[in-house]
Amino acid sequence: TYRQRAFHFGGRQNGSSLTYGGTRSAYHDSVTDSWSDYPDEALSADFSPTDFINVSNFIAQLSAHADPVSTYLWSNFSSNDQQTLTNGGVSDGQKQNTLAVALDNIISNNVVYDSNRFAAVSLSPQSAVFRNVNPVADDLVRFNRLVLEDAYPTDIVRSPAFPTGRGLPGMAFDSARRSAVVQGGYYYAGYTALTGSDTWELMYLDTPLINDQPASQYRAPGDAAVFNVNAVAPFGSTLSYDWYLGGVPLSDSGRISGSHSPSLHIANVNAGDSGQYQARISAPCGTVFTAPAILTTDARLQIFSVSNYSAQLTWQADNLVLQQGDSVSGPWATVEGATSPYDLPIQSAAKFFRLSSGP
Repeated sequence: TYRQRAFHFGGRQNGSSLTYGGTRSAYHDSVTDSWSDYPDEALSADFSPTDFINVSNFIAQLSAHADPVSTYLWSNFSSNDQQTLTNGGVSDGQKQNTLAVALDNIISNNVVYDSNRFAAVSLSPQSAVFRNVNPVADDLVRFNRLVLEDAYPTDIVRSPAFPTGRGLPGMAFDSARRSAVVQGGYYYAGYTALTGSDTWELMYLDTPLINDQPASQYRAPGDAAVFNVNAVAPFGSTLSYDWYLGGVPLSDSGRISGSHSPSLHIANVNAGDSGQYQARISAPCGTVFTAPAILTTDARLQIFSVSNYSAQLTWQADNLVLQQGDSVSGPWATVEGATSPYDLPIQSAAKFFRLSSGP
């Protein structure tokens, strides 16, 4: 589920002037050599006349106060609008125009959702997400439209949760690997040139999101090892976990616990426990795997990847010091104060490391 963060980064684009902060996208009609606004329902919460289907049934529900939502909407229509909608001599097209204007006025100037009013309405995941962020301004207008779509699923066309027409993503990053993901991109509209650039915020996850991966580690025989993963579930769902060693599923036993939880515990570690551990995280809409994490009982110098930006050296040996050099043949220099585990950034200059009894 996405909500628009309307950023057009200005200038003249394809003959259409777009100002900073505007919300206009345009496309070129080669036949008439003219520019027109690019239609995309996800850009706006406004209703259009064609958004209403089963017009007579929809109006009948509203005018008969068939439910609390219908009662609320009808009471907010002007008397002129009520007369137009119930006049058998008025065309469906005119009634659709009247509905679009009247409902736009309601969703733009009111808080439509009320828990009692919508008690019998099943909210969509998109609506539930907006409700939980306490929407204001444009977000509130969008939320108002969504809950009306929920209340009248056979009478109001469902607007897209994701902007249509996106031809080429311009960027995609997340904030501290959390769920607030922002995506920018370009629109194409049957024309080869760029027609606009928008920024959207991801509000609703479709598959589990892993925030923290399990860490590789050294453990001496007899020690305990713990692998942890931190993941976020899609809205309204729960996560299930399955841990694997070398691709073989684990189960709880005398020494192993948490094989179906975010934390895997291994007591009294021995050499047979060494290998790659991985968790499968599942939700109703999808499954993801963690990055492999290594468990070793080898006391010699080891290097583990901690993230895309750092690594960690570990060793288990007394009276030895860590040394580094620019090549495998040296010269070698002692890394002053280094103890196990020792963190080093991957993006620094290349270095070779060894353990030595002294300079």
